[in-house]
Amino acid sequence: MAEQRASDPARVLVEPLEQGVLDGVRELEGEPHRVRVDLGILPVFLDERPLLGLAGLVDWRACGRLSRILREGLFSGALGELLLTPGDRRLPVDRLVLVGLGPRAEFDGARLRQAAQAVVSTAVGLRADGVLIALPSEGIERRVAEDLFAALISAVEAALTPPDEGPQAERSPSAAPQAERSPDPASTASTSEQGEEGSEEGASEEPVAPDQDPELPELPELPPGGPPPEAPSGPAPADAAEEPEVPPEDPPEPSAREGADLEAGCAGWAPGRWWVVADEQVVARLRRVLSGPPRPARGGPGLHT
Repeated sequence: MAEQRASDPARVLVEPLEQGVLDGVRELEGEPHRVRVDLGILPVFLDERPLLGLAGLVDWRACGRLSRILREGLFSGALGELLLTPGDRRLPVDRLVLVGLGPRAEFDGARLRQAAQAVVSTAVGLRADGVLIALPSEGIERRVAEDLFAALISAVEAALTPPDEGPQAERSPSAAPQAERSPDPASTASTSEQGEEGSEEGASEEPVAPDQDPELPELPELPPGGPPPEAPSGPAPADAAEEPEVPPEDPPEPSAREGADLEAGCAGWAPGRWWVVADEQVVARLRRVLSGPPRPARGGPGLHT
């Protein structure tokens, strides 16, 4: 599966809602050849019974498979609800996701933006190569359908936008206190030199036996080759290996790097091809939106044909 990075080209195509979509989508507008898609996303309203639009066509081609899912209570269409199910050879997609939109009468600007974000986040999270999205238009105003399409385009652009420097800049001040606590190499070298000079001066003086100097505490007698190596304190070495106080070198770094890579992958990766299936009445206007003045993502590619 080819991955889509922010530096690669991306494209959004608008397909009219027709029975031919069940055989696949066109690589280019007007091209007769149709291809299968990795992921299909079908938004469904809570009160959408029977299923309409592309969801109704898919249900018809799959012999009522989606209707059975609704009857068995596996999916209801509530806002934010998601259901992933595998496709089959009768459908134009390898994987199918149902996305709940909530009640149709409550589908306002805030909810359509939430739905658009859920659709794009699902496609990015599933690492889809190509995505087929059904744009709901039956039973809602044309303006609402167009606003949902605009929200989808904005969400795709945001998914393709490279990660900014914000998280790194926020993490950098936390490293400053650690740097302040770290010893200065110059001061360390100076301290070590002073310690060596002090030891040399002490060595030049005549040693005094402990029993002849009343100010010194009584010390244990040392063997003739110098002091023995300091014995480890605490439990046996086998138990010491399990001590939690002995952290690996630079303990927080691996998890921090993995988290940063994960965030960067979610923000700078997205499917390379998006097909939006809409009712014939709005297809022409949606295509004009795409063919109008380009609106490339910040630092990313344009989405227009």
